[in-house]
Amino acid sequence: MVAACSYDEPSAIDGGISGSPGQISIVSGDQQRGAVGEPLAQPLVVLIADLDQRPIENLTVDFTVVDGAGTLSTTTLRTDVQGLAQAVLTLGTKVATNTVEVRASGLASEPVTFTATAVAAAPATLVKVSDDQFGTVTSPLVSPLVVKLEDRFQNPIANERIDFSVVANNGLLSPSMVMTDADGFASTGLTLGSMAGDNTVEARAAALPGTVVTLRATGVAGEPAALAVTSGNNNQSAVAGTMLAEPFVVTALDSSNNPRPGTTVTFVITAGNGALPTTSTFATGADGRAQITLTLDTRVGTNTVEARSGTLAPAVFSATGVVGAPAKFSAVSGNAQPNIVAGNVAAPLVVLVTDVNDNPVPNLAVGFSVVGGGGSVSPSAPTTSSLGRAQAIVTTGTTVATNTVHATVAGLPTIAFTTTTIPGPPTHFVGLTAIPANATVASTVGPIVVQVRDKNSNPVPSVSVTFVVNSGGGSMSSSTVTSDSLGRAQTTWTLGTVAGGNSGLANASGVSQIFFNITGTHDAPFALTKVSGDQQVTICDGEELPNRLVAQIKDRFGNAVTNVGITFTAPTGGCFLVGSSCSSPLTVGVDNGGKAEVRYRTAISGGNGSVATDSIKAQVGSLVTTFTAEVHGC
Repeated sequence: MVAACSYDEPSAIDGGISGSPGQISIVSGDQQRGAVGEPLAQPLVVLIADLDQRPIENLTVDFTVVDGAGTLSTTTLRTDVQGLAQAVLTLGTKVATNTVEVRASGLASEPVTFTATAVAAAPATLVKVSDDQFGTVTSPLVSPLVVKLEDRFQNPIANERIDFSVVANNGLLSPSMVMTDADGFASTGLTLGSMAGDNTVEARAAALPGTVVTLRATGVAGEPAALAVTSGNNNQSAVAGTMLAEPFVVTALDSSNNPRPGTTVTFVITAGNGALPTTSTFATGADGRAQITLTLDTRVGTNTVEARSGTLAPAVFSATGVVGAPAKFSAVSGNAQPNIVAGNVAAPLVVLVTDVNDNPVPNLAVGFSVVGGGGSVSPSAPTTSSLGRAQAIVTTGTTVATNTVHATVAGLPTIAFTTTTIPGPPTHFVGLTAIPANATVASTVGPIVVQVRDKNSNPVPSVSVTFVVNSGGGSMSSSTVTSDSLGRAQTTWTLGTVAGGNSGLANASGVSQIFFNITGTHDAPFALTKVSGDQQVTICDGEELPNRLVAQIKDRFGNAVTNVGITFTAPTGGCFLVGSSCSSPLTVGVDNGGKAEVRYRTAISGGNGSVATDSIKAQVGSLVTTFTAEVHGC
């Protein structure tokens, strides 16, 4: 054994360094495997020895990394007493073979080479490789979904389990569990779900619990398969002739009910005479929708619009045009009817209320009121029917007149109905002229005017009236008379020649009779006659005749004249006794029989045994009669 000593360079052995048979050899550490970026488990150890295998101490040794980008714990060092030199290799960060050459200064032998295999480190990240694809719903994607498992230096990790799962939409994976290949990749095929839009897949590595990679693909709608009513068909209604508040919205759908953009849709009116905008054909938007707004028909009722596209079944929309505000008010029937007083008119008063488009307005209160002529109307506030009509019955007033009824609706002009009333059936007479209680016999009284009236005291024209004399003789100038426009009929009545009661009446069919009564009074004095007391004889002159002198005054028809006086005139010496007095002439009023009487005292005759005649005159106006008395002297 050679004793160790201190020197800068190794000593020459068997002829020195140059051409020295000393050699370098690998002791240990070759062909190791280790994780990238990590020191190898064993150092790289070389031995420097001479030909006799004796260690050479203190010889400079250089370690050099020639492949793999690793790092050494030292690159230049001297051999120890055992001729050994060593260094620790930290592998490079890439999976590869790391090569280290070791040379010794002064040796002519070839350097030795260490190799070490750098393998991937522990899984650190899961990276998505392919993402954001597009495809038709329910169809497989053209390219698979790919992830890559890497260590912390982005080296691929093989043979690790990757699980794929669908978390959004209803797509299908094939397969759902994959082992990473030699390049660290794992891939799966995705058949897109039936809903257009995002399809989301999550990838998880078994070696990285809690790590999730999200992969996305977008499903787009397939070919249009149906048209669906989207909105605007929710029992819309508006005033006929106006535009709807909401548009009709249709959505084009594929076979999976996804909205289909770019589908050509044409809107067509199929019921009603409404109006669509000039452009009624559209391409559906990104949401698969197309829309249009309908102006309703001016007539009340259902309006129908179809949305059409190719051979697809149409989407049908409907809306109802309803009546607008009352705008027109008119009379339908019942005006200018004639009718008897206090009676219901034959036909009702009928009005019509419509909107601006002449649609009938139902359920609207219409006011009916009598404004002239009396009477009543019922009902006073009817509501319009489904045909926009309201009606009322007029009961006319009790007076012949023009009945006027107003029909009103708030905000619209008033309608006036008129009904001309006529009298009812005749029921009674009314005398229009004063009938004298008394009239001279054989005189004509009149005209006698009666009026025919109905039960409400309205004059009734054109009634046949008969005038009749019941008693007292006499006659009517007209026995049958037709009442005039004021219900009047008239005649004159010539009384009978006999003083006393005269009775007449007016009569008509169905009418209570009216009676006339006149007392016929005497005519002018026509005849003055002696009733009794004429040609009496007295026993002694100067005495009262035994009987009174009675005279009577009559008219030309023999009726006693009353209310006159008869003047009696005695001859000279004679007188008429009134009480205890005696005078001449004496006027005595007649009684009801036209008679007047006096007590007469004769004149003094020529003496005893003489006979004389007294002439006593009775006179009324120019009428004179003379009583005589034979007077004997005593």
